[in-house]
Amino acid sequence: MNCFMRLFRISFLVCGLFALLGPRTSVCAQNRHIDAVHISSVAKLAYDQNYFEQAASQFANLFENEKALNENFYGVLVTRSLNDDAKAQAFFMLEELTPAFKAYVAPLSAYFKFKKGILSLEEARVTFDEILQTRPPYALWPQVYLSLFCFELHTQTQVSGAQATADLLALQKRLRSLAPVISPDLSSIYGYLELLYVHQLGLQGQSELSPVLPVSLQKHDLRFMQRFQEEHPAFVCLETLLVQGSEPTSEKVENEWCILAAFADPNKGNMAALERALKEEAVAQSWINTLTQTWAPWPYDQVLMRHYPDLVRQGKWTLIDVWGTWCGPCRRQLPAIQRLYAQQAQQLNSDLQIVTLSYKSTDLKHFMQQNAYTFPVEEIEKHENAAMQLKAYPTTWLIAPNGKYVKLSNLETQLPWLQWLQQQ
Repeated sequence: MNCFMRLFRISFLVCGLFALLGPRTSVCAQNRHIDAVHISSVAKLAYDQNYFEQAASQFANLFENEKALNENFYGVLVTRSLNDDAKAQAFFMLEELTPAFKAYVAPLSAYFKFKKGILSLEEARVTFDEILQTRPPYALWPQVYLSLFCFELHTQTQVSGAQATADLLALQKRLRSLAPVISPDLSSIYGYLELLYVHQLGLQGQSELSPVLPVSLQKHDLRFMQRFQEEHPAFVCLETLLVQGSEPTSEKVENEWCILAAFADPNKGNMAALERALKEEAVAQSWINTLTQTWAPWPYDQVLMRHYPDLVRQGKWTLIDVWGTWCGPCRRQLPAIQRLYAQQAQQLNSDLQIVTLSYKSTDLKHFMQQNAYTFPVEEIEKHENAAMQLKAYPTTWLIAPNGKYVKLSNLETQLPWLQWLQQQ
């Protein structure tokens, strides 16, 4: 114990020297990161030596720096606990905790106690409601465990549809207060949980839940979900949940998953699954509405039709790219636009039409000729650029036949999907 305490004091002395010898702007992000790594190391040392309370105290200090939550030993312990590590689970079930740290572990503690039979059904329900009344900590892992706790509670008790919806609404409201912009993985968790809430217990058909944004699911998110299922078998996998939905909705939900997955990651497997789903007449009639259920109505017709008055959008998919000759990322994307346009020109009655808008381009006609670009382009004025609220270039939009649109964050990722649309 004395040896540990001496090491403990030395670590804080080193931390103090960092503050004394470092630049005066010690609150900069780099120094906060150094401090966070150091404190996390001290917490790990205490945990490894079974000094749980000291480790918890260090984590409480660490959580004062909210950006440090991404990469520290706390996340390691969360992963271990999900994989049934008894020591990690015991750590999260500590009774004596500082208030700062307790907020982060309360959902984890409740979940494990309920799973192990330490909490009765009645106690679990009370605990769940109490946690919902507290202010959520600025971290998504407690939200993951609170979701697990909720799903486990619903599984072991007979809850009405109204109660289940109320619980999921509360979880979603709590989730949306957390600003999911900390890291790509945490953003994936955010989208993952959003979809879980909507699809849990087959509520998607009658749900009062706020709409989720399946269009935000990119290849990274789908890969993350697959990895999450492999690494954390205790947590319900979204794809498994959708496929195993209760009859008669399971087939409908599986088809919905095929549609969303094909758009998010149009690889051969997902596109083949979409083709199989579209062979069903009901799916073929409703798949566009399923995909675009959370897309917004296209708001910029006034500008678009001013430059393309003969454009007919009804019954067609429309790809719109806004670019400029001065923009490097725009120029790198234009060959893909040209390939799509050339393929479209060879298709009779293609379901996809392509138009582009240029902003502040220099010698546009010469640029088009020099690069052998044949896709249509129209120059827009400053006030039109402002009307479309453009802040980044290139900006690429896809408008569905029903008049709803989505911004494509990565055209290269979506090329197989767009080429598939051309052939419909």
